[in-house]
Amino acid sequence: MISVWKLDKSFRIVILLILVLIGYFLWLLLATSSGETKSIASLTTLIAFGLLNTILAGQTAYRFVHNQRLRRAWIQLAISFAIYTSGNILVFCDALIAQVNFVSTWIPNSFYLASCPFLLAGLWHFPQPFRSKEESDRFYLNTGMVLTGLGIALWYLLVYHTAENPRTPNEIILALVYLFGNFVLLFGFVIISLRHHGSNDRSTLNLLITALLSSFIGSVWYSFLSLRNGYVYGAYPDVFYTISLLSFALGAFYQLRELSRRESAEAEMINITNPVVKKIAAEIIVEQSRFSILPYLSIGIGYGVLLFVAYTYRATNDNSPLGGMVLGAAALTSFVVARQVLTVRENTRLHAEQVQNLSEKRFRSLVQNSSDAVLIVGKDLVIRYVTPSVERVFGYSPDDIIGRKFNELVHPDDIPQVLGYFKNLINKGGLSASVEWRLLNNKGEWIFVENTGNNLFEDENVRGIVVNSRNVTDRRRVEDRMLHDAFHDALTGLPNRALFLDHLKLTLSRAKRSESLLFAVLFIDLDRFKYVNDSLGHHAGDLLLIEVARRIEGCLRPSDTVARLGGDEFTILIEDIASLDEVTIIAERVRLKIFEPFDLDGREFVTTVSIGIALGSPEYNSAENVLRDADTAMYHAKVGGKAQFAIFDQDMHARVISTMETEADMRRAIERKEFFLLYQPIISTSKYTLCGFEALVRWQHPTRGIIAPDDFIPLAEETGLIIPMSLWILREVGKQCALWRESLPGAPLTVSVNISCKHFQQPDLVDQVARVLHETGLEASALKLEITESAVMENTERTAEKLKGLRALGIELSLDDFGTGYSSLSYLHRFPLDILKIDRSFVSRLEDEGEHFEIVKTIISLAKSLGMKTVAEGVETERQFIKLQNLNCDFAQGFFFSKPLPVETIDEMLDNMRESIF
Repeated sequence: MISVWKLDKSFRIVILLILVLIGYFLWLLLATSSGETKSIASLTTLIAFGLLNTILAGQTAYRFVHNQRLRRAWIQLAISFAIYTSGNILVFCDALIAQVNFVSTWIPNSFYLASCPFLLAGLWHFPQPFRSKEESDRFYLNTGMVLTGLGIALWYLLVYHTAENPRTPNEIILALVYLFGNFVLLFGFVIISLRHHGSNDRSTLNLLITALLSSFIGSVWYSFLSLRNGYVYGAYPDVFYTISLLSFALGAFYQLRELSRRESAEAEMINITNPVVKKIAAEIIVEQSRFSILPYLSIGIGYGVLLFVAYTYRATNDNSPLGGMVLGAAALTSFVVARQVLTVRENTRLHAEQVQNLSEKRFRSLVQNSSDAVLIVGKDLVIRYVTPSVERVFGYSPDDIIGRKFNELVHPDDIPQVLGYFKNLINKGGLSASVEWRLLNNKGEWIFVENTGNNLFEDENVRGIVVNSRNVTDRRRVEDRMLHDAFHDALTGLPNRALFLDHLKLTLSRAKRSESLLFAVLFIDLDRFKYVNDSLGHHAGDLLLIEVARRIEGCLRPSDTVARLGGDEFTILIEDIASLDEVTIIAERVRLKIFEPFDLDGREFVTTVSIGIALGSPEYNSAENVLRDADTAMYHAKVGGKAQFAIFDQDMHARVISTMETEADMRRAIERKEFFLLYQPIISTSKYTLCGFEALVRWQHPTRGIIAPDDFIPLAEETGLIIPMSLWILREVGKQCALWRESLPGAPLTVSVNISCKHFQQPDLVDQVARVLHETGLEASALKLEITESAVMENTERTAEKLKGLRALGIELSLDDFGTGYSSLSYLHRFPLDILKIDRSFVSRLEDEGEHFEIVKTIISLAKSLGMKTVAEGVETERQFIKLQNLNCDFAQGFFFSKPLPVETIDEMLDNMRESIF
């Protein structure tokens, strides 16, 4: 205990209190001062120590948060000290101010007695509860013996003489009250002394025992003097009161020290991860019975008083046999007590042996059947002892491993760590943290072993380092697998985005240190991957991704890194390149390799890739920015026609930013109704009359003015905004066309509306169009929907089903820009189409009488053979119109007739053309 306190400044306070108390004792015993001075000095000391006890007890109660039993104990002790000190303060004030002897009054004694129940309640909560009924019975029996023996002495000293001599009723009552207070102190002393307690709190309880014993002696002495001659403060009982208060203070102080030590020990125990050690420590500790001399000492005191009374009585009555009988009873009781003492001592010894044997058996059973191996290693690292469980951990028998050096079993790469670990253990001692090494088992396999060492060279039963070893190979494999899965793609086995960015960050750091280091990032995207999933299924898509990963790996150098970011996106990190040509060669090699046919469950499939290239430089601040620029370049490669690669430049970034801003503006444009419609007339070539219009959308941007469709329709397609935009167009067209037809009854006016291929991915396309017709009141025959070849070619079965549903509503269907796509002719007969629209690129060259003239002639002839009508777009001259008439084209539109017009202009035109319409 002293070794712990040496470094603590608070121990100086304890030394100072003891020195003050010694000085106070010497002055009280040796000084010749007046009784009044001693009384004031004594009261001052008692009050000071009482206040100190109240503060320390309260602080101790405040610290015991997790042990409510001890918390209540110290709270009740603090209340008792406070009440006791209040009585002393009253006496001190009266003695100092009024100069009146206050002892004969009831006020201070009431405070002293009121403190007794709280003191007893606090002491009752201190010890741990009894462990068995036998221990409980033994405690109450011993308590009865002590109270009976010492009670005889108290009765004789405090009550008997008071009752025998003529006294006032108040003095008799006072004697009984004093007897009660002393019995309370005695009972508190007994319950603390006789109850079992562990070694952790023994010092605190020993100080409490000292405090109670001193208080009991002082109280008895105080009561004896008060009942006979009157008591004056400054007498010798105050010495025992002061010792009692000092012992209480030291008890509270040491309880605080013990609590801090336990908190530190519990914090260290958190680092001990071996559950076997914890289990052993919890199970092998069994409390032994304790022999107490106090009950037998109390019997001796009781019989001593009886003998004294018997001797006194015999002196007044020579013929009384009481003295001899008491002496005989005392002798007989002495023999019984002596025999019981011998029996108890023998039982204690046998119990101790039984506990030791039981602990050894438990320890041996736990160690031998544990999944851990326990080894004892000397300073030379030679294994001197090992438990039988080593065979389960390493596969060796104890005889095979004892005598070998520990480092002989360790992997060569781990030997320096092992030697440093043991060197540190030998020098510093104590328990070490757990470490992992690779050790060789009897099968020649390297296994991962978790080891915890403890230096026990000072323990004469060990004289070595105890190493607790556990095989954690399975756990390590699971951790490694989890770590691998966290940084790799589960399908292809390639590094994932996180690991790729980690490698790219390291490359960036190297590039910042060396400007001559060149690297590049390639962003790869499959051009037709969605088609594989939709047509062949996800299993075929997975097979394609796996094969693509293998082909990309085959195109790279060992130093390059390829990763799958997700979906059909792959990235490549090429380091230590000499020039841009080296990167483009690798990109072209990857492009050509992917273009080779794939075998997907017996079906041949050909796909292409779009590749974006970002050249690395020290100017990049983050790996994410490099990857972003490579992605931007890939996007431009895809927009530029796919199946190619593009190298990032700053203009690309600017265009991407502009595209993002346009997308944001377009989302708001729908809400703000910034879109408006123009209508281009469609003319019958045979009658040269107006028969309908094509609705064309325009965007009135608040700052950029009119934006052409080519600048926002592709973006609307890509972002999906084309869906709400087209629905808005259908409603506007439906309402307007219904008004025109209502104002011109019988006029065969129709309006054509372009429908995006995105609409055919909507499961309720037919229902949406039917709902618009119903809401606007437009006849289905007045609406013509135009679709592109790309919409027809993508998922032909689903498209054909939706086209049939629209046709069933009575809507005519047009195939827009016919002749610009590929392989569409073989599908024409599969779709319920009504009109073919000849692309303007063919119409513009009709005058040459060359290849384009023949193409237009073929398209018109094909349409006639299929029962379809034709519409020529982009007619700009009279000669083009005449040739279309000669080829029997049904309808035409273009600037030769009219540019797209707003609604107001068309209203005026219809009023002026009423006669020509009919």
